[in-house]
Amino acid sequence: MAADEFGDIAGGHSLLGDAVQHGCRRGRTAGELEQALAIYRDLGIRPGQANALLVLGAVRREMSDYHRAAGELEQALAIYRDLPDRGAEITALNEIGTLHRLSGEPAEADACHQQAL
Repeated sequence: MAADEFGDIAGGHSLLGDAVQHGCRRGRTAGELEQALAIYRDLGIRPGQANALLVLGAVRREMSDYHRAAGELEQALAIYRDLPDRGAEITALNEIGTLHRLSGEPAEADACHQQAL
């Protein structure tokens, strides 16, 4: 199978994960996103990795798995900064800020949101 075919598979997994998320089956969504992430990592597709991590972090946050969400969102942020992709970096910072707010850490939340400005 060619690399672009693997990219298509990974993209399909990511889209499926998004669709399942909207269907409120977050556990299955996380599994689909983990599969997409593994494919993106195997192929070295950094934007795909970051996007999968970002959505996976948001899904984990919705599942109240704040510790894992934080790790995934921080990984996504690091990749977006490395690319660089300022728009995606802003999204990641806002997601991390929301996570801090939900975790009862308003000062950290405000710091993230300020970085996003």
